[in-house]
Amino acid sequence: MKLGLHLIPDSFDSFRRRARLAEEAGFDTLWVAESSLTVQDVYVALTVAAGCTSTIRLAPGCTNVVLRHEAMVAAALASIDGLSGGRTFCAIGSGDTPIRALGRVPSKVEEMRQAVAHIQALTAGEEVQYGDRSARLTWAHRRMPVYVTAEGPRMLRMAAECADGILNSSGTSDDVRHWIGEQVEAGTRSAGRDPSEVDVWLSSMLSIGGSREQAREAIRPRVANRARHNIMAAPDLVPEQHRAAGRRLVQEFDVNAWYDPKHAPLVTDYMVDRFAIAGTADDVVQRLRELSADGVAGLMLDFPMHSLDATLEAFAAQVAPRLQG
Repeated sequence: MKLGLHLIPDSFDSFRRRARLAEEAGFDTLWVAESSLTVQDVYVALTVAAGCTSTIRLAPGCTNVVLRHEAMVAAALASIDGLSGGRTFCAIGSGDTPIRALGRVPSKVEEMRQAVAHIQALTAGEEVQYGDRSARLTWAHRRMPVYVTAEGPRMLRMAAECADGILNSSGTSDDVRHWIGEQVEAGTRSAGRDPSEVDVWLSSMLSIGGSREQAREAIRPRVANRARHNIMAAPDLVPEQHRAAGRRLVQEFDVNAWYDPKHAPLVTDYMVDRFAIAGTADDVVQRLRELSADGVAGLMLDFPMHSLDATLEAFAAQVAPRLQG
């Protein structure tokens, strides 16, 4: 199972240090958050990462085509790809906190389908038609893989039809993984593709503590935004007895302070169980081994904001060596 680390570029000094440590710890991919009004720019951060690492793959986690035109996304990522020696790929979503904070509306499914096709074509140096004009990146020659971050059923199926990969953050429990697999299979079948053609990554929050309860409490603020987004995207996945708490989280969540600890009281045990891996180092190793044995191909991890460095260091020292052995 490949592991990826999701980093928020809150300061470039800490970002450089974390990116290097992630590479040393054996992470396959560094996914960099885009939240334009609350953290540093994702494309600048990816450029910084390209300069301070040498092997780890790089991707936004994720960008959108609401605030940035798809041609500009293609140009920026193709530039970073050249700088990094071919280690960069694109991951786009319909848009969430970055666009909601500005009062904008997420992309529709068919708009996302078009963006996927156009970014694939543009990065390959092919012409793309925009109205009565054609556009081409004259210097781009490597068709960049495009992943779609998708949680809702329609977006998942569309991504399975046309994208190179999918990043899904709906949870890692057996029932959720089964549901994701059904959507991906339906999408690939409708497009005449084999499911093996789509690189499916799951995403989970991860917290390491001296005790299981300590680790669970530490991750609650980070779970809040993940749970809110998924409850909005796929409400039917939430069991009936947990829907009232889900609605409260959606209603009271502050998108302008999406990683603020004030959201922790809104996060229930059900949300922690579904969206996080939290416990001692032994607990974390056991769960990651279980997911690998169950056939999870890629897993992107998010650490607690207030103890990110400590968690990354603990993961590198206490977890990563045992997974590689």
